[in-house]
Amino acid sequence: MTRPARPGRDPAVSPAGGRGGTLPPRPGRQRRPLPSERAVHLQVAEYLRKVGLGPGAIALHVRNERTGTWQKIEAHRMGILPGCPDFVVISNGRCGFIELKRPGWSRAKARSGKYTAHELRQAEAQRLLKLAGCWVETCESLGEFLGALRRHKVPLREAKIETPVITALRNALTQAELEADAAGSYTHAVREIGRLVQRGEDLPPLHAHLFSPRRRGQS
Repeated sequence: MTRPARPGRDPAVSPAGGRGGTLPPRPGRQRRPLPSERAVHLQVAEYLRKVGLGPGAIALHVRNERTGTWQKIEAHRMGILPGCPDFVVISNGRCGFIELKRPGWSRAKARSGKYTAHELRQAEAQRLLKLAGCWVETCESLGEFLGALRRHKVPLREAKIETPVITALRNALTQAELEADAAGSYTHAVREIGRLVQRGEDLPPLHAHLFSPRRRGQS
């Protein structure tokens, strides 16, 4: 004996895709979830571990998180600053701090105007650090983290440092380079310029496009 189907429902078609299934996704574009604050922190930490900063600069994480009543009491006895930002950056005698947040945090807080007790402690810590002469930034991605370092003149390892000779070669022009450029010989031009440098002769401006990777057929 078969059980009759419920009224208004086709027994041959299951909206959940069968027993134990899930409803099909709604039509339209699905939004990708934003990274968490921990994910942003790990991206920054991985960049600092694999790439690092330029000469004379160092960045390190300030471990301020504590769990349990005893750990919090012991941390305060050891002299932590409640709400201290995540990273301290020291470069050329200057000290700065960077607090990491999840993407969209600043916009959400500006819209709601509501802050947790922990976020208020962070704001107070940042105020004290600024009064002490440090720069303080809040970043929501690795890109913003690197942008803050550039704004405060922290050297990055990705920045290429040119020697004075190379700078002179890029900004000078010689007859030998012109002739070599006409012949399409980049190597010949560099050799001729090198001879002038060895003889200590002044270099007039060079064609910048001669040193371009596209000009040399590189990708």
